Amino acid sequence: MVVPLIAALAMLGPFSIDAIFPAFPAIGEEFGVAPFALQQLIGLYLLSYSTMALLHGPLSDAAGRRGVILAGTLLYSLFALVCALAPSFEVLLLGRLLMGAVAGAGIIVGRAVVRDCFAGARAERAMATVSLLFGVAPAVAPVFGALVLERAGWRAIFAMLSGFGLLLALATLRWLPETHPPSSRVPLALAELARGYRAILRDRRSLSLALATSFNFAALFLYIASAPTLVFERLELGADGFALLFVPIVAGMMLGASFAAGLAGRLLRRHTIAIAYGAIACAQAANLLVAASGASAWPWPVLPLVPLSAGIAAAFPLITLSLLDRFPGARGLASSLQTALGLGLLALVAGWLAPFVFHDLGSLALASALLSSIGYGAWRAGRRG
Repeated sequence: MVVPLIAALAMLGPFSIDAIFPAFPAIGEEFGVAPFALQQLIGLYLLSYSTMALLHGPLSDAAGRRGVILAGTLLYSLFALVCALAPSFEVLLLGRLLMGAVAGAGIIVGRAVVRDCFAGARAERAMATVSLLFGVAPAVAPVFGALVLERAGWRAIFAMLSGFGLLLALATLRWLPETHPPSSRVPLALAELARGYRAILRDRRSLSLALATSFNFAALFLYIASAPTLVFERLELGADGFALLFVPIVAGMMLGASFAAGLAGRLLRRHTIAIAYGAIACAQAANLLVAASGASAWPWPVLPLVPLSAGIAAAFPLITLSLLDRFPGARGLASSLQTALGLGLLALVAGWLAPFVFHDLGSLALASALLSSIGYGAWRAGRRG
């Protein structure tokens, strides 16, 4: 039950982002705010997520994995309830900020749990399986959000998220063992913490690998963060059109994760990653061609996102394992830094880059291709390090 539970915990973050996309028009109408302000419901969430990510892993290295995950899921449930009852847009933003601060505990500490339990090809298969199940969240979340919105309004979406967090807390109590015994724990001290992060940041290969996963996913997340405008304005679909965007993306992620799991132990990591980047390059070339052709009707702008998401999902678990293996005594710390860098970049993408490019498919495609190119360059630098 450990791997499915870790996958469910990993789903919490993306589910919290995508589930509210269909509700953007309703929230904007109720509080009288513009699209740029609504975009901060994603940007602020990711900003606090990335900031607190620096502490989740070290806390689990010091106090154990299970307690940190349990506290995170319980607090998430509470803060989602704050959003459901928000009397103003400012309170809603505060609730989202607090949700982001605790939502990362599951996925960050969960990666360390996987590496605590498994090694070698088994670790690769387990991490790929987590990525496979994790990939379901972006497809299910907006469909779920649209259904709840239609029947009970946008506040009910946050109420359901609160219930999801509570269920995960109960599942953690029931099925998650403690995988980091007291004999292996490292006391949490700010000076030591700073030294640990400084050591990772000074390790060129580790920093490059962390940046590779960050920029890889940012290329896809640009489309996810742009989903409300992309679905309603560019593709000219209704609230039920989110599935037409996210299902192909998730199908690609599941395909890529399955590909990585199938090759675990049969092909060297770097060869599998090279194949994954080949898929990303082909996808971005197709993406630019579709944008240049002016084809804006579904499914043409969405089709290149399938191989793009597949390549990203195939590369991510293998690059992550390479990073964690650099620091076997501080995997929680390394996972925290990777997540903080990645989510900090996603916060910039959602809050700053997306509002500048989501009104034009050509600009979206070009910005996404640039992010993928930086990710590939970072991986190459990591290999040379």
